Amino acid sequence: MVLRAENSETRRIQVFSALVDSDEEGPFRAGSPHIIVTLRVVGDDVGEFLEIGSHFSLWSGRDVGQGVVTRRLHL
Repeated sequence: MVLRAENSETRRIQVFSALVDSDEEGPFRAGSPHIIVTLRVVGDDVGEFLEIGSHFSLWSGRDVGQGVVTRRLHL
């Protein structure tokens, strides 16, 4: 999927490739009720756009979901 996020200071919008994973049974579907997902996002400036509390949108040919960053893991 593609993740779209906005920098809270500059208001610049950036898109990132994202691998989306969940403990929910079955595939992720647009319009699903609230679920917790893990996003693996790669990019040089990910930290500038995805701070704790940041909002983001997921896109897969069209907008399929919106979310809020609740924690970050650095690998």
